[in-house]
Amino acid sequence: MPLLIEAIITAETSQDMIGYTLDGHVEESTIIFQCTPPTVGVIMAALADDLSALARGVLLQTL
Repeated sequence: MPLLIEAIITAETSQDMIGYTLDGHVEESTIIFQCTPPTVGVIMAALADDLSALARGVLLQTL
């Protein structure tokens, strides 16, 4: 999970994100996983930083 988040946070283009997705890792439909609460905390902290618009959009969509 940390590598997925790092790849998204550091991505500048959509090509940088190829193969990296949080889909199905943080939640699936209405089911959350054990990693969901800490992952949301990391996403919130990342959103407070300077991110590319693409990375920000992906993280916001995950929330």
